[in-house]
Amino acid sequence: MMKRILFIFMAGICLSVSACGTNKDTEPVIELVPEEDADGFVMVSAEYGDVIKNVKISCTYQPTEQEDLYLKGEGLWIEVLNVKRGDIVKKGELLFMLSVGHLEKEIEELEFEVDSISLKIAQSKEMEAFELSSREFLYSYTGMTENDKERMKEELEEIKENHADEIRELEDALYIAQRKLERCKEEYEEGFARASINGVVTYLQESVQYRFFSADTETKVMTISNLDSCYFVSEDMDYAEYFRGAENATVTYLTGSTRNDCEVVPVLTEQWDGKMYFKPVDGEIFELNQAGDIILELERKENVLCIPNAALHESEEGFFVYVLENDILSMRYVTVGLCGSEQTEITGGLAQEEMIVLRK
Repeated sequence: MMKRILFIFMAGICLSVSACGTNKDTEPVIELVPEEDADGFVMVSAEYGDVIKNVKISCTYQPTEQEDLYLKGEGLWIEVLNVKRGDIVKKGELLFMLSVGHLEKEIEELEFEVDSISLKIAQSKEMEAFELSSREFLYSYTGMTENDKERMKEELEEIKENHADEIRELEDALYIAQRKLERCKEEYEEGFARASINGVVTYLQESVQYRFFSADTETKVMTISNLDSCYFVSEDMDYAEYFRGAENATVTYLTGSTRNDCEVVPVLTEQWDGKMYFKPVDGEIFELNQAGDIILELERKENVLCIPNAALHESEEGFFVYVLENDILSMRYVTVGLCGSEQTEITGGLAQEEMIVLRK
């Protein structure tokens, strides 16, 4: 299986007729170049070297895990904003706080109500136990007839029923107060937006602080991207099998006008369904959406006679070059082998160090 992958930005191929193209309609034309116009051409010689056929794969530095924060709710606004775009945040870190300060007093009042009702329930149960024991004690000091026993039983049941009704009403009130308290606490806690992942703030809506949000529409206010899940991602799957077997690759990217290289390795290959992922070897972190290219080497021939692609032309009869012989420019047909990205292998029709024309 072919491997290696690297470099980028193939040299521009400047052919009057594409060297390894399919244009069969162009007839070879020998141009007579006046001496004063000869600087429109440069001469190169056929030499032995390596012919490499590459393909360029475009990729972009992207996160595979991110968290989008939306807001929806009438009368809400962001009161405290703790981050800005580009900030690195840790899981659990407070990002912003909504206008939920008024809920603190409501929570305090509901907690007091819950405690008060709970106390009343406990008191009612204690009173019930006291009344029951007192009534049983009262009857125990007299000689009890069957009528007395029946009357005591009825009185005890009445005591239980009276307290049961009271306790039931109190327990219903307690349930309602507890549910209100839970909802109030949830709303209050939801007012404190915290990061659920380690990452960087890659999106923050402009002028988001103190803005009122709609109760009908969700508004995206922030995105946190997981730095640990950022890879160079390519959607060009034509050569995925080449990369699956590769140990590493090189991404070439531009920062300003400077070309840089970054060694990467294929990762998450079992998840390559429409996308390929490449992780920087040294753990370097890039700007999100940084564009780059990977060059995949498809084929190589070493130490063969070759010429620049820009010196090769093609017609219906085959490939040809312009050769300088005895100060005379003439057309000569040649046979070719591997047509690489910058050089083409010459298998016949041309000898080493013969001078040929290379158009500027």
